[in-house]
Amino acid sequence: SVTYELRMEPWVKLLTHTSDYKAFQNKTVVDILDEVLAEYPYPVEKRLVESYPVRTWQVQYGETDFDFLQRLMQEWGIYWWFEHSEDSHTLVLADAISAHKACPDSPLVEWHQEGLKLDKEFIHTITANESLRTGQWVLDDFDFTKP
Repeated sequence: SVTYELRMEPWVKLLTHTSDYKAFQNKTVVDILDEVLAEYPYPVEKRLVESYPVRTWQVQYGETDFDFLQRLMQEWGIYWWFEHSEDSHTLVLADAISAHKACPDSPLVEWHQEGLKLDKEFIHTITANESLRTGQWVLDDFDFTKP
């Protein structure tokens, strides 16, 4: 018996397969993002409204491209998502809520305090739930008697 597994992941997964040692001088965080992402032939759209200072020195020291970019973006409040269309999947970089497009044909649902009686649909309770699930684990051991 043979078992096959097909895993479909976004192209940014490729950024986790390369680690590097690079020094960036006199560049903004956006310049650095552009330079690293230019090595990957996929569409990227920047919807950045903030201006970022030039950094005299920024180092990628043995990090994967993904970890390095995530670290930079977290430091400067830049986040990302994909916008999907029939012919492409575009990575969007943003730093403000205004970067998001309105959902087409989305109805407006109002919020009212519990106990009010209205003649239309409304939300009266919002609850946040979190869960943690292990995706993978690694076990390592060392026996000093068998170096």
